[in-house]
Amino acid sequence: MTQPQIISISPSEPDHLPRRRSPLASMMTILYHVVLLCIGSYGISVSLHILLRWWIPEGSTIIAFFSTFAHLMWMPALLLLPMMLVLRQWQIAVTLILPVLLFISHYGGQFIPRQPPILADSSQTFTIQTHNLLARNRTPERIPEIITDISADIVALQEVSVDFEDRLNTLDAYPYKAIHGQFDDGTKQQRMTMGQAILSKYPILENAYWVYDFLPIPLGHQRVVIDINGQSIVIYNIHPTHPGMTGDGFFNIGFRHQEFEDLLARIQAETLPVLMVGDFNLNDLNTEYTMIADVLTDSYREVGQGMGFTFPDFNEANAVDSVEILPAFVSDYMLIPKVLRLDYVFHSETFTAVSAYIYHTSGGSDHRPLVVTLALNTTENP
Repeated sequence: MTQPQIISISPSEPDHLPRRRSPLASMMTILYHVVLLCIGSYGISVSLHILLRWWIPEGSTIIAFFSTFAHLMWMPALLLLPMMLVLRQWQIAVTLILPVLLFISHYGGQFIPRQPPILADSSQTFTIQTHNLLARNRTPERIPEIITDISADIVALQEVSVDFEDRLNTLDAYPYKAIHGQFDDGTKQQRMTMGQAILSKYPILENAYWVYDFLPIPLGHQRVVIDINGQSIVIYNIHPTHPGMTGDGFFNIGFRHQEFEDLLARIQAETLPVLMVGDFNLNDLNTEYTMIADVLTDSYREVGQGMGFTFPDFNEANAVDSVEILPAFVSDYMLIPKVLRLDYVFHSETFTAVSAYIYHTSGGSDHRPLVVTLALNTTENP
């Protein structure tokens, strides 16, 4: 007689019940959706800012403030959009299209190799350097060394203190100097940051310096006429106020706008070839940049490569506008990227930009020098 076979059945969950997930898997799922939520919120907010910039004049304080950093707001979308497409997160991807398109249309050309311009045989080329020195620079002795190393034909400087004036006067390679060194008298109307200077290997024929009395905290401006081998040119060495440093409200762009209205009126009245150089305290997404670009040409945008960031060089300095905002040790031990292009060389149509680059060190300033080679009386680019 055959013995009955005993079959052991282990207990299991019914097929119709969901399987239990490990706590780690549940946590990762939650984290994944949180990340998607953050990316979607980012895409919506950045796209909303872009639309508001089109619909609302930049006179709005909030719009103006975020416009200063809009290029940084757009950059993450360059990585996040393809990521969302791979993950098939179509709705989130839609929110990232606008910032990607804006970044590519505005800056894409800066990453494409350029052909050098063809110059006429009669063209005269010269190099100009612009550099905000930082009035309270901790290593001022390095500035003459940098100027000597760059060896530009014309040097435009901002935030020139009386100490810097003494140091600049020792540079024999520049026989022509127009220096307006400034000092602090304990008021907002007389400060080292107001100083301006032009050093030149060519004769300086005229020199004027002024500040605008409507500014609560003014900075300096300078106009010189220089003779380049028989051709006179005008250079405006400018340093308009920053909206966040006016002492009148959170981010007041009204003063800077007023300064540029007057500066551009002066420039449009000139009959000689004109350069406008300096620390403009604005980026190329601000309203005033458009005002300038309607009159003059941005040399770096014309021939420079990359974003051209010059500020803030916190690996050399721990201050902004000579106001200490970071402990001194931060610049020694932390690599902090530059994120803004505040320094420019604009030129009238008589010039053609040949090359433009950002110098590799600031000499203790919060700004890197911008160096541009220009040609005077040239043919058109091919």
